Amino acid sequence: MAAKILRNADGRPQHRSIDAAIKDNKVLPQPLQERKEAETLQQEAERYIAREQQALVLLASQIAPIARSVTAPLPALPEDLAKRLKRYYKTARPSAWCRLTQALSAP
Repeated sequence: MAAKILRNADGRPQHRSIDAAIKDNKVLPQPLQERKEAETLQQEAERYIAREQQALVLLASQIAPIARSVTAPLPALPEDLAKRLKRYYKTARPSAWCRLTQALSAP
C-alpha cells in the first residue's frame, strides 16, 4: 500500500506529524503490529490444539479396548516374569512403563 502524500494548496507536501501519517495510512506501530501477529498466532495455535485434542480423544477411545485385551493376561503371568518385566520397563523404557500402567489402570 503506497503512502498518501498530502499536499498544500500550492502543491507542496504537508508536514504532518508521524502519528497522523500512520493513522491516515492505516499502519500500526511496530510493537502493536507484533502484538497483533502474536495474538493471531496464539489463536491459530489454540485452534490447532483443540482440533488435535479431539483427535487424541477419538484415538484413545479406539485404543482402550485393544489395550485391555492385550494387557488382560499380564496379571496372570508368573510372579517372577512379572517382576522382570516391571524392572525392565522401569529402567530401560520408563515412558513405556508409564503407558503400560496407565493402560492397566484404565476402566
